Amino acid sequence: MILWPSIDRPCLEGGGAALLAGYHRAIRRLRPGDRHQYALYSQIFSLAQAYRFDDGGRIVLEDAHMKHAGLSDRAKFVGLGDSFELWDPAAHAQMADGLRDLAREGLMKLDPFGEDGEGGA
Repeated sequence: MILWPSIDRPCLEGGGAALLAGYHRAIRRLRPGDRHQYALYSQIFSLAQAYRFDDGGRIVLEDAHMKHAGLSDRAKFVGLGDSFELWDPAAHAQMADGLRDLAREGLMKLDPFGEDGEGGA
């Protein structure tokens, strides 16, 4: 698993090699010389760290990653489809309260049947 400090939230973002390959393709599509391209590469790829689970199913985070996310001995794992986040549990609880109303609004925009009219299960 690969983790890096979130650019816009006090957490760690993570995923596998496929997720990073997707970011690489998306960033590479920016125009050559676009200053955002360098900034995104430096904030994601240069700060990303691969981690392995130990025999107990744990990982030991680097100090810089722990400091960015405000982590000490506990972390909240938040699955997000192809990616995930690691949060300080209290910080995540505060942030999640604000997202509940926004998610409720977003729920009304979802089409569970998709463009082809077939529901997936």
